[in-house]
Amino acid sequence: MNMMTFPPRRVAPEAQTWLASLAPLVSPLFPADAAEAFRGYLPLLAALPPAAFNRETLEDAACCARARHGVPSYAELRAVLATWCSEHRPVVPALPKPRDIVPKDERCTPEQAAEILRKYGYVAPSTGAMWPVAQASPMPPPTGETRRQAETRLPATAVPA
Repeated sequence: MNMMTFPPRRVAPEAQTWLASLAPLVSPLFPADAAEAFRGYLPLLAALPPAAFNRETLEDAACCARARHGVPSYAELRAVLATWCSEHRPVVPALPKPRDIVPKDERCTPEQAAEILRKYGYVAPSTGAMWPVAQASPMPPPTGETRRQAETRLPATAVPA
């Protein structure tokens, strides 16, 4: 069975520095052991924005570990970072108001739209005419008659040979 593989995410240097700074805060007597435990967290934290690894989240993570008296789990660190990310989500700009294709003073009148429809069989939206698509269609609506019934109704000169 073929397994789909994805390229590894690049770990932000901010995440590495953040975890290296967190290790002595959560385990002052054995910071190397804490750093070793955090090494496995790096690939999992690569999805977070680099701005999430700041002093505020470092203090929150250290306080979370102090309450536990040990190295925080990945879930605890992720919760601290996710809280910061949700509070500092970037503002998405609103879409601009749609503008008219044709300015109102340049739109054609209903009479001009009727003339365009008669001449070309359709009214393009670029004319600015407010014309229903069903009326602009050159195809007549289906009547339910068969081809043979239509041929008998047409003059003999109109029936193809």
